[in-house]
Amino acid sequence: METLVWILAGCSLGWISWTYLGFNQDRGAVMSTLIGGVGALVGGQAIAPIFVAAPSPADTGILALAFAGIAAAACLLLGDKLQRWGI
Repeated sequence: METLVWILAGCSLGWISWTYLGFNQDRGAVMSTLIGGVGALVGGQAIAPIFVAAPSPADTGILALAFAGIAAAACLLLGDKLQRWGI
Protein backbone atom coordinates (compact mmCIF):
# COMPACT_ATOMS: atom_id res chain seq x y z
CA MET A 1 0.00 0.00 0.00
CA GLU A 2 2.88 2.35 0.77
CA THR A 3 4.29 1.83 -2.70
CA LEU A 4 1.03 3.00 -4.26
CA VAL A 5 1.09 6.14 -2.11
CA TRP A 6 4.67 6.86 -3.21
CA ILE A 7 3.76 6.46 -6.87
CA LEU A 8 0.67 8.65 -6.53
CA ALA A 9 2.68 11.31 -4.72
CA GLY A 10 5.33 11.25 -7.45
CA CYS A 11 2.73 11.43 -10.19
CA SER A 12 1.11 14.36 -8.41
CA LEU A 13 4.46 16.13 -8.21
CA GLY A 14 5.00 15.46 -11.91
CA TRP A 15 1.63 16.88 -12.84
CA ILE A 16 2.14 19.93 -10.62
CA SER A 17 5.60 20.53 -12.06
CA TRP A 18 4.22 20.35 -15.59
CA THR A 19 1.20 22.55 -14.86
CA TYR A 20 2.64 25.26 -12.64
CA LEU A 21 6.42 25.17 -13.06
CA GLY A 22 6.59 24.42 -16.77
CA PHE A 23 8.92 21.41 -16.48
CA ASN A 24 9.00 19.10 -19.53
CA GLN A 25 6.54 21.25 -21.48
CA ASP A 26 7.50 19.70 -24.81
CA ARG A 27 7.15 16.15 -23.52
CA GLY A 28 3.68 16.66 -22.08
CA ALA A 29 1.77 15.97 -18.89
CA VAL A 30 1.80 12.20 -19.23
CA MET A 31 5.58 12.03 -19.47
CA SER A 32 5.97 14.38 -16.50
CA THR A 33 3.66 12.26 -14.37
CA LEU A 34 5.52 9.10 -15.40
CA ILE A 35 8.90 10.64 -14.57
CA GLY A 36 7.56 11.72 -11.17
CA GLY A 37 6.06 8.31 -10.45
CA VAL A 38 9.22 6.42 -11.37
CA GLY A 39 11.35 8.84 -9.37
CA ALA A 40 9.15 8.36 -6.32
CA LEU A 41 9.26 4.59 -6.69
CA VAL A 42 13.05 4.64 -6.85
CA GLY A 43 13.23 7.03 -3.91
CA GLY A 44 10.89 5.02 -1.72
CA GLN A 45 12.14 1.55 -2.60
CA ALA A 46 15.86 2.04 -3.16
CA ILE A 47 17.06 5.23 -1.51
CA ALA A 48 14.94 5.39 1.67
CA PRO A 49 16.04 2.01 3.09
CA ILE A 50 19.67 3.12 2.86
CA PHE A 51 19.13 6.18 5.06
CA VAL A 52 16.19 5.18 7.27
CA ALA A 53 16.92 2.67 10.00
CA ALA A 54 13.65 2.17 11.85
CA PRO A 55 12.86 -0.54 14.37
CA SER A 56 9.83 -1.67 12.35
CA PRO A 57 8.68 -1.16 8.75
CA ALA A 58 5.65 0.78 9.97
CA ASP A 59 7.92 3.52 11.34
CA THR A 60 9.43 4.30 7.95
CA GLY A 61 6.21 5.66 6.39
CA ILE A 62 6.69 9.42 6.57
CA LEU A 63 10.44 9.35 6.02
CA ALA A 64 10.12 7.04 3.02
CA LEU A 65 7.43 9.30 1.60
CA ALA A 66 9.77 12.27 2.04
CA PHE A 67 12.57 10.43 0.23
CA ALA A 68 10.11 9.45 -2.51
CA GLY A 69 9.07 13.07 -2.97
CA ILE A 70 12.64 14.32 -3.02
CA ALA A 71 13.66 11.67 -5.56
CA ALA A 72 10.65 12.48 -7.74
CA ALA A 73 11.49 16.18 -7.68
CA ALA A 74 15.12 15.41 -8.50
CA CYS A 75 14.11 13.23 -11.46
CA LEU A 76 11.77 15.92 -12.74
CA LEU A 77 14.49 18.54 -12.47
CA LEU A 78 16.99 16.27 -14.19
CA GLY A 79 14.49 15.49 -16.97
CA ASP A 80 13.87 19.18 -17.51
CA LYS A 81 17.60 19.97 -17.65
CA LEU A 82 18.27 17.12 -20.07
CA GLN A 83 15.47 18.33 -22.31
CA ARG A 84 16.84 21.88 -22.31
CA TRP A 85 20.30 20.56 -23.20
CA GLY A 86 18.83 18.70 -26.16
CA ILE A 87 19.34 15.16 -24.91
